[in-house]
Amino acid sequence: MKKTATTLALAVAMTLAVPAVTQAAYLTPGTQGLDDLWLTYVGWSPSTSGAKYANQQYWTTTDFEGVLTHLTSSGTADDFMFTDYLFLGLAVKDSAGNLKTLTNASNNTAQGTTISNAADWDTYLDELFAASKNINALYTEAAYNKRGLAVTPDVWIGIPYPHPAVIGSDTNRIANSKAWIDKFITRWNNGNYSSRLNLRGFYWICESEYYNGGSAGNDDGNVMTAVNSYVHSKSVGGKYMKSLWIPYQGANNWTLWSSFGFDAAILQPHYYFDAATSLDKGAYDATTNGAGVEMELGYNITSDSTARSRFIQYLNKGATGNTGTYSYGPYMTQAAIGWYPGGWVWTRDAAGNPLTKSDAIHNLYNSGDNLYNNIYKFVKGSYISGTAY
Repeated sequence: MKKTATTLALAVAMTLAVPAVTQAAYLTPGTQGLDDLWLTYVGWSPSTSGAKYANQQYWTTTDFEGVLTHLTSSGTADDFMFTDYLFLGLAVKDSAGNLKTLTNASNNTAQGTTISNAADWDTYLDELFAASKNINALYTEAAYNKRGLAVTPDVWIGIPYPHPAVIGSDTNRIANSKAWIDKFITRWNNGNYSSRLNLRGFYWICESEYYNGGSAGNDDGNVMTAVNSYVHSKSVGGKYMKSLWIPYQGANNWTLWSSFGFDAAILQPHYYFDAATSLDKGAYDATTNGAGVEMELGYNITSDSTARSRFIQYLNKGATGNTGTYSYGPYMTQAAIGWYPGGWVWTRDAAGNPLTKSDAIHNLYNSGDNLYNNIYKFVKGSYISGTAY
């Protein structure tokens, strides 16, 4: 559920209580329809162990329980939780069962993927609108959830990356992206999804500007700018679409996000995965460049004490801010937040065949871990620093 007006007023008061930052302020919660955004993966997640061990990604109505709604220990829902969703895919499988990446082509050999083409993008579209899954599951859960009250979640959709190695010139890359956006909107309108879901806009899946000129002449910045302009020209459910980007700390030219035509950006600190990075610097850079902050946790949150400790720092610093070397306010109440849950991981039998799937948030709830409740409090703006352990 969106942060209340009272919470936003508190955020303003807290802003006044911390040392001023000379550059731009955080992207305010609710800006461009962004508050606490849950990254909802579809398709397949490549594995460094090879294509055989890729993890299938999909969401059912049951999967949305404990995410759309906050569940008590008895399994009842006492409140709404995440009501902003970004549907995106990292890869799909083609008709021959080959993994095809929807983002940049890095680590293709290790992950067993090749670059996607227009046909693979259609497969991705089918994944998004799979029967009883993903968008359709959220559509159902919005009206028939454990809370017993209808809600209208905000939805963002990831645009597959038009890789020049397959798509070719920037003119072709732009044309392919526009065509895919049109196909998505047609499917959305034909399904009458706006009756229960609020489509806010589109997300550029690739997390960095990988091409900017050079001998080949490809320029991601130009492509992003043109695609974002096209996104802004599209109206769905009576509202013009917005564009979103979630680059990682240190990504090429990520600070130019507004120049590329994005309406909003959320920065990945990456500290959960790499202690050599700085959570404080990530939050500070987000603050000074007008971006939100991504909360990062993974499947190992319940088994890896080091990873758990790092994530708790996201909570604690997000609730209090930091006025040390890197000065920033409490992003829990002052910034749009993205939530990266790590996606679904499948247990496997001795032969490597997938059995059951689980992810970070469901692992926390199913194990009775109070960190689940602390995440809920953070979403609501009521988490108190130091109470998670």
